[in-house]
Amino acid sequence: MYQTEFGRFLEYRLKLSNIFNCLPFDFDKNSGRLTKSKSIRQIYIFKLQCVLTVIYAMAMFLHICIGQLTVSGRLQGVAMLLGYVMASIVKWNYSIDIAPIQVVNAFLDFEARIVESK
Repeated sequence: MYQTEFGRFLEYRLKLSNIFNCLPFDFDKNSGRLTKSKSIRQIYIFKLQCVLTVIYAMAMFLHICIGQLTVSGRLQGVAMLLGYVMASIVKWNYSIDIAPIQVVNAFLDFEARIVESK
C-alpha cells in the first residue's frame, strides 16, 4: 500500500521539488529508495534557498518590531514568524540528520518485508 499509493505521489512530488531544487534528495528507481543528492548545483541552490529563508525571516521580524502594526497584527505576525522559523530550522539540518530519508525508507522496507512474508 505504501509503495503503490504513497510511492507514486512521493515520486511525483520529488520530481517537482527537483525542478525547483527544494529538497537535497533524489529517488533511486533501481532500489526504490530516497538518497541524498550528489548534484553540486542542486545542493548549492538548496543552500541559497535556506539563506533566502533566513533573510525573509529577519525582514518579517523587523516588520513586526518596527512596523506600524496593531497589537493583534503583531501577535499574528509572531505566530507566523515562529512557524516559519521552525520550518526553516528543519531545512538547515539536512546534512547532519538524514532522518526524513530514513523514515520513508524504513516504511518502504517494512512494507516490502510484509509483502514477502505473505
